[in-house]
Amino acid sequence: MEWEAAARGADGRLFPWGDDPDAAPLNCADTWVGRPVVTHQAWRERFAQDAIRRAWATPVEDRPANRSPFGIVDMAGQVWEWTSTVLKDPGEAVICGGSYDNPLRAVRTSSKGVFRKRGGSNAVGFRCVTALPAEGTS
Repeated sequence: MEWEAAARGADGRLFPWGDDPDAAPLNCADTWVGRPVVTHQAWRERFAQDAIRRAWATPVEDRPANRSPFGIVDMAGQVWEWTSTVLKDPGEAVICGGSYDNPLRAVRTSSKGVFRKRGGSNAVGFRCVTALPAEGTS
């Protein structure tokens, strides 16, 4: 819930920058293919056959428009982010945001999945965060 709130902001936006489904600010399959990837068939034909060899996580500075209302970058696309959400199965984790190998329609601020912790993936990562002290405290 914390991750989604940080990505969506108080207004519940679909993408970190707002509700406009523009692939330009994202690192997702659509940007690697160069056009919308609407169906699984299109993903297999256009992304999995060629673009997947070139696709990868990119530097944060590459997409400055992919920024949440709180100034957090890459909250959609790039890599799925492992959250601290607790599931019944301790071997599973909730991941959010979608990744570079997902089409635009799957990389919204509300996108979630389940990841087997014993697995490995170039498309799953985590974000290091720290709480800032409250104003007036040290």
